[in-house]
Amino acid sequence: MTEPDPVEPPADLRTPGWTRLLAAARRKLERSGVELDGSVGLTDPSDVERRVVIAVTGHYRQATTRRITVSLRDLDAAIHDEHGIGLLAALARLDGPVRNRPGERADEEAARAAVTADATRRGGPLVREAWFTDWLAGLQSDGTLTRLVHRGDGHLLGWAVEVLRRLPADDLPLPVLAEWATGDTKALSTGALAGIVLAALAARDGVPMPRTTGERRALWSGNGVVV
Repeated sequence: MTEPDPVEPPADLRTPGWTRLLAAARRKLERSGVELDGSVGLTDPSDVERRVVIAVTGHYRQATTRRITVSLRDLDAAIHDEHGIGLLAALARLDGPVRNRPGERADEEAARAAVTADATRRGGPLVREAWFTDWLAGLQSDGTLTRLVHRGDGHLLGWAVEVLRRLPADDLPLPVLAEWATGDTKALSTGALAGIVLAALAARDGVPMPRTTGERRALWSGNGVVV
C-alpha cells in the first residue's frame, strides 16, 4: 500500500481537524507493525475533529460525545477517495515513513544474536572461562552490544575476541596487536574496540574497569602489551 510520494502532502491533512487523528494513527501503526487493523480514538474532540470523523465514517456523533473512534481502514479509504493515496503514503508525506517498530526490534535482536554467536565461535577455549561469559553478558546488559549494532559496529566484538585470544602476550607492542587483529595499527589506542577489550581484561583480571590513562596502560602492561 505504498505510492510514490511528492514533497508536499495534501494541504487539508495539516489542518487542526486532522492533526491529532493522524498522529494517533501513526502511533497505532508503528506499534502494530504497520497493519491497518484496529481503530484509533480521540478524547474530548474539538468540533472540527468531530466533523472530520463524521466525514470519514459517515456516522453522526453528537457534540457532547467525549470520545470518538475511527477504524484505520475507514481512515485509509477516506484519504484514498479524497486524495488518491492511502493512509501510509499520507503519513509518509507529512512526517516521514511509518516505522515498523516490532520489525525493527526483531531485526535488532537477530543482529545481536548473530554478533554474540560469532564472538562465541571465535572465542574457542575462552568460552569455557567464566570471565568470558560474564563479559559477554555484561555487554548485553549494559547496552554496549545494542549500541554497536545500531552503529553498524557489531564486527568490533569479533575483533575484540581475536585480541583476547592473543593475550596475555610477551612484550607485544599495542600497534602490532591492533594491526594483527584489525589491520589498523591505531585500532586499540582509543575508541570502542579498545574499551571493549579493556572491559574484558578487567573482567579476566578481577579488577575495576580502568578510567584513567595510567590505569589503562597498567592493564595493558599486566597482559604483556607494550603501550
